[in-house]
Amino acid sequence: MVTEEETTGGLVITPGNNWSFPLTLRRLDQAHSNDSQEALDYTDEEASVGTRYTSARGSTIGLKVINGQREYPHQDRVRPEDIPESGDLDFDYTTVEFETNWVVSPKTQLESRLGMFDRDGEANDGTGGYALLEGRWAATYKTHVTTGFEYTEPAIGETSDSASEIQRFYLDLEWQATPKILLGTGYAWLHYEFDANPQRDARSERIHKFTPLTARYQATDTLELNLRTVWLDRSSPLDEREFDASIVSLGLDLTL
Repeated sequence: MVTEEETTGGLVITPGNNWSFPLTLRRLDQAHSNDSQEALDYTDEEASVGTRYTSARGSTIGLKVINGQREYPHQDRVRPEDIPESGDLDFDYTTVEFETNWVVSPKTQLESRLGMFDRDGEANDGTGGYALLEGRWAATYKTHVTTGFEYTEPAIGETSDSASEIQRFYLDLEWQATPKILLGTGYAWLHYEFDANPQRDARSERIHKFTPLTARYQATDTLELNLRTVWLDRSSPLDEREFDASIVSLGLDLTL
């Protein structure tokens, strides 16, 4: 199990009707219950300052500068095979992010995010970027469609397999069957690139993830029941990472 504890705080200065200046502090602690993964426990602390313009129709455009540092307190322990055994995983980083949310019509919205980062460390060193383009369409007052493409370059040690590049395409459909029941279905395609290290060669992996049915039932204002079914097909040159899976999960959400 991976536990994440996130603490955020901030202040938004709004000198006029259209302009705002958000200031944010954030801390994220990640911990693993499995002893073989404890080398990837980390603490991430960052501060950001930005500016955002909001139009009369609700469209927004913003620019944000983020400065932070990540520390791996247990990185001297044995690391998973996809993580290089040598090299300090700690790093400082600076990110510049540009974001827009365009209200095309009352039924259609387009969101984009483009970021460029500079990491200063030993194992995690260098520049890179990430991007997101997402469209949301309310086909009817009960039916919603969301689709998008996302590209990321995670840091080494962020996850146990530490892909150097991830591309994701997704399409989700939702139908508000009744005021209390929300049904959905979806599909996602993911492509992973892994850099070579002393223990493993460079490789690519792909995942097809089909979600035949999701269901949420709002029993009360504070209690929600949910069902999720997933069929997953993973292809990899590593036998232990190539598999098909069928997953059914039931959940209970209580808001106090």
